Amino acid sequence: MNIENVTNKFKNISDISIQLSESIQNIISESFNKIQSLVKEDCDTPQNADVLENTAAALAFYKYKLMMQARENISDFKIGDVQVNAKSTVDSAYKLYISALEECAEFISDSNFVFERTC
Repeated sequence: MNIENVTNKFKNISDISIQLSESIQNIISESFNKIQSLVKEDCDTPQNADVLENTAAALAFYKYKLMMQARENISDFKIGDVQVNAKSTVDSAYKLYISALEECAEFISDSNFVFERTC
């Protein structure tokens, strides 16, 4: 995995062509490190780098959308026949991340799975 590749993939997803701010670079770095920390020891990382980098970029995009929504404090609104659903962009980013996560599921450890005991 290469963080530069993740950054380029993030730029493609987000359609950002300008210099990335420090906060966005931090999001990309955190996402890269998160996905890298989940990679199984027996995974051939160089062989599967593309799918892992896609997942890291999708996670960064989701976090970026959350940050932008929080900063701009956008809510849903409607003007005439045009309706804007602010939550839908975050939901779309989340769906993209989940889809990417499913693609690399065989290469990562699932830390979200928990056995619960019922009484």
